[in-house]
Amino acid sequence: MSTPDLTMVSEADWNEARRRLPVIRRLAENRTRTRADVVAGAAELGFGATQIYAFLRAYLDDPRLTTLLPAGCGPPWGYSKLKAEVNAVIEEAIDAVYLTRQRLKIVDLVAEVHRQCVARGLAKPGRKAVTARVRKRPAREIVAKREGRKAATCKSSCNTPLTPSLTTSIGPVTGNAATGSPQAIASIITTPHVSVRLGNTKQSPLA
Repeated sequence: MSTPDLTMVSEADWNEARRRLPVIRRLAENRTRTRADVVAGAAELGFGATQIYAFLRAYLDDPRLTTLLPAGCGPPWGYSKLKAEVNAVIEEAIDAVYLTRQRLKIVDLVAEVHRQCVARGLAKPGRKAVTARVRKRPAREIVAKREGRKAATCKSSCNTPLTPSLTTSIGPVTGNAATGSPQAIASIITTPHVSVRLGNTKQSPLA
């Protein structure tokens, strides 16, 4: 990434960066920000939501005033290498395809981004670039859009990580381990996430 030549920055460009800073900083510090917050910030600054997301990504990578200088001053530090048009396609696809109750996979999102880019004559971004855009979105927003606001609220209030669980649920194990066969006892003991208490009691999975 090239550094802006600060000696060539006009007073008007500095003033524009200062105008953007409070809004972008507020969004960056809001860990529970939603798209509605971004849209409100966009309206406040007179930009579209896609541009605000671009400012936000750049500022999160490098939280300096120079990051928010107008593009004409040179590529700001931390600014995406992808063209603005490609960034816009990715953001639109995230909202239309990934952040839905259909809960499609990243591979489906990438396929849609590639399809849109080909249709518009744009270079196709890599999977890592698309995934990085998804990870920039607030976790609460992702869960709310994909699983429902009730799930997002529950996970937040219960201090549950706002990410899909990779563990497989295991049903209760019943029976008397003390009188079971060696194979049965071994099966119970080696089953992940299961607490075992030997005796005339039932075995049950962890809550």
